[in-house]
Amino acid sequence: MTYGKLASVTLAAVLVSAMVPSHARSAKVEFTPVIAHITPLKSQVADIDAPLVIRQSDATAYGARVGIWLAPRIGVEGSVLVGSSSIQLIGGTLLNLDATTMQLDLRARIRLNDPASDNGFDAIVGVGMNDLNDGLSDAGESIGLESPSTVEFVIGLGATISVSDHIRLRFDAEDHIHDSNYEIDETAFGSPVETNSQNDLVFALGVVIPLW
Repeated sequence: MTYGKLASVTLAAVLVSAMVPSHARSAKVEFTPVIAHITPLKSQVADIDAPLVIRQSDATAYGARVGIWLAPRIGVEGSVLVGSSSIQLIGGTLLNLDATTMQLDLRARIRLNDPASDNGFDAIVGVGMNDLNDGLSDAGESIGLESPSTVEFVIGLGATISVSDHIRLRFDAEDHIHDSNYEIDETAFGSPVETNSQNDLVFALGVVIPLW
């Protein structure tokens, strides 16, 4: 998505939010289009016997979240993020491969301050799926390298800021914790291989649109 398209989507979200009555800030159902920056903290695979490392680059992702407040302090939220990334294969040479990363999760939002306040601060806990689609796993099947989807756990903090009577911005900072996106058959690969768990830091900004 280009910056022009992103600006158009953001403007549309703001306009829709602005048309909702001001009392809707207490709405029980919310839709939040988001843009996010994903930063993987560690390399995912390291070949102990040979200098081989598989590392994922940062990614800009786009998506949406739908939330339902079950009580003044407790809400549940479904989230999907999809972004373009790249995989670096570092060995005798440096190889860059295009990749698509997806995070799909269900989380709880726990309001930490007064629910009646114009601004909200939340703790976030959840579980979901992390998927990395690239050409490396397809090419690596012959040597025992696969890239299945993995279960991820989400913890974080969120802030919802009232910009006006009709517009609220939401900023979430999260840690998505999961096993390596790669599985290695050491017998087929021919040498001992170390795979690391991963922490993906996700910083998401969205416009909250009350639905009901």
